[in-house]
Amino acid sequence: MKKRGSNRFLIGLFLISLGIFLIVTNLNKPRVLILHSYYTDYSWVRDINEGLDRVFKKYSYNIRYHYMDTKRHTDNNFKIKAGLTVIKMIESWKPDVILSIDDNAQQMAFKQPKAPKKIKSGRFNQEILKQISNNEDRESILRYYIIDNNKKLYILKEDLTKKEIDSISDILKSVKFKKIKDLPVTKHFLNNPQFKIVFTGVNASARKYGYDKGTNVTGVLERIPFQSFKDIFLKILPEGRRRIVHISDNSPTSQAILEELRGIDWSPLEFPKDTNHILCDTFDDWKKAIREAPEKGNILLVTHYHTIKVKKGGKKNVKPSDVIKWTKANSKLPQIGCWGFFVEDGGMMAVAVSPYEQGEEAAKMAVAMIEKGTPPNKIPILTSKLYLMYVNEPQLKGYGINLPELYEAFARATNTYFTEK
Repeated sequence: MKKRGSNRFLIGLFLISLGIFLIVTNLNKPRVLILHSYYTDYSWVRDINEGLDRVFKKYSYNIRYHYMDTKRHTDNNFKIKAGLTVIKMIESWKPDVILSIDDNAQQMAFKQPKAPKKIKSGRFNQEILKQISNNEDRESILRYYIIDNNKKLYILKEDLTKKEIDSISDILKSVKFKKIKDLPVTKHFLNNPQFKIVFTGVNASARKYGYDKGTNVTGVLERIPFQSFKDIFLKILPEGRRRIVHISDNSPTSQAILEELRGIDWSPLEFPKDTNHILCDTFDDWKKAIREAPEKGNILLVTHYHTIKVKKGGKKNVKPSDVIKWTKANSKLPQIGCWGFFVEDGGMMAVAVSPYEQGEEAAKMAVAMIEKGTPPNKIPILTSKLYLMYVNEPQLKGYGINLPELYEAFARATNTYFTEK
């Protein structure tokens, strides 16, 4: 009996020791936070994750995914909360590498702070509360913030109670009020030696986020392969009918892409900078642009369409596939997109930035930092080079477009050539 009891004790001790060992081992694994701007309902996100996994599966890392979901939720209040959630997570979990994907994540978590705009100096009182409540720019001014002398951050609601006012009244006497849209939801992760940052899927310049001179950051810039677009346009459009119309939503990402488009030399194609770029806020704006497009050009270049609102001033977005479904049914012009999801949503063709490259290259950078101890600023910032062809054959034929065999073969080889509507 004593022997049996002794065996049980030893087995129990072994299991406890094993559990402690596994916990300690897991705690000591390098931590990687994968911070997505959007959510997994977006194929771009899923494909980037696949690219990341191709590299990370070879290593034993503690990986955590976080999705900010800012494509479906575009109002300022949601973005503020999403940004603050990320800050708290990073500060508490303390990842070795933060892998930040797409522009919204950069803007909300790592952007260098700018000097905020002053609203009013002096004591905090009911008159200031009244100004906040009556401000016409209500959407972007639902929150204010102050920073005390110790650089502690306070978020002020427009509906502060008397008790809340009293609790911070001493601080409020000596500070100035500032607009939330200038709030850098960051605790200075950029250039903070405690954290290493890898960005990817970034449409804006590295300089916009301070990454060009950052000491703890590197990454991959996402660039649409415009030279390839030019080549395809010249092959599928007859002479005299080579005028392009660009249409998109009016998101920050689309605005960054617009600046890039305007800087390209499109000759011998025609692409007027002032009249043929249309950024749409609402579905009605989009429909109007599609109907008027034949008066402006011969083919539509479609970039993003994921933040199109149901109505002006509203918060609800039109389902992206519904935007393209309507476009397909009503557009008199053929359309070509810049990402694979355009064809997945029903579009005609896409010369698509490779999400797999964005994921793989960023993951390789993170591995170099963890495994070799390479400082981020010693790893050059890369620009995307690879693209994929997505083709919807019935739509091509419907518009009477003959695609060169090379492009068709490329799409078929990557299993992105679709023969059904």
